[in-house]
Amino acid sequence: MKTMRNICRLVLLAIVVVSCNSKNETLEPFPTNNQQEKYQYFPLDSGLWRVFEITEIRTDKEVNVCDTNVYYLMEKCGGVFVDNVGDTMRKIERYVRNSLSDNWLQSNTHVAYVKNNEAILVDENVRYLKLQFPLELGKTWNANKYNHIDTVQTLLSKVVQLNVSVAEPMAFDSVVVVERINESNIVSKKLQQEVYATNVGLVQRQIIDVYSDEFDANVPIEHRITKGTEQYFNLIDYGR
Repeated sequence: MKTMRNICRLVLLAIVVVSCNSKNETLEPFPTNNQQEKYQYFPLDSGLWRVFEITEIRTDKEVNVCDTNVYYLMEKCGGVFVDNVGDTMRKIERYVRNSLSDNWLQSNTHVAYVKNNEAILVDENVRYLKLQFPLELGKTWNANKYNHIDTVQTLLSKVVQLNVSVAEPMAFDSVVVVERINESNIVSKKLQQEVYATNVGLVQRQIIDVYSDEFDANVPIEHRITKGTEQYFNLIDYGR
């Protein structure tokens, strides 16, 4: 009888050890719910990589400044881990280089996951709600739901196009276009827009905040900027 009790204790101890270890080990594949059709705009498949050409422009005519900086960013889905509250997350390893002929240099690591129909990206310990499923035309959500940014004024993300095809920067049959800010008039323009493609994820991002003191409605404000900044992410390659 004593022997039987000892065996039971050993079995129970083994179960506890396995359970504890499983919380810290790398898990593959990523949870199957992330492969379902409704999550295809935010894929987190192991080995998925994307390369962006990034153009940053700073204009200030008052001091005769018009600086343009172009570089390249690669994002690669890395290992999986479970955090201290039990959420399974994917590491997004990031690399940069100044030209296509340069070697990649490790930059930083983001974290991404899908939970309760929400696609979340963690950047420098700040959580952003990127997409909220199921996606519907006109649907809105607070991108800063899980952080303390914009506590005075909530700026909503909104689906402005869904399941449309695009030819640039690369051709895709089905993308969703999400805008957080889109304010424009004859003297200023503010735009924050992201485009996601099925089975690829982010393919384009625009962040524009410019002002013009040239009042010509026939000329787009991008061609008569007095002061402001522009940032463009354009996908140029991807794979698995």
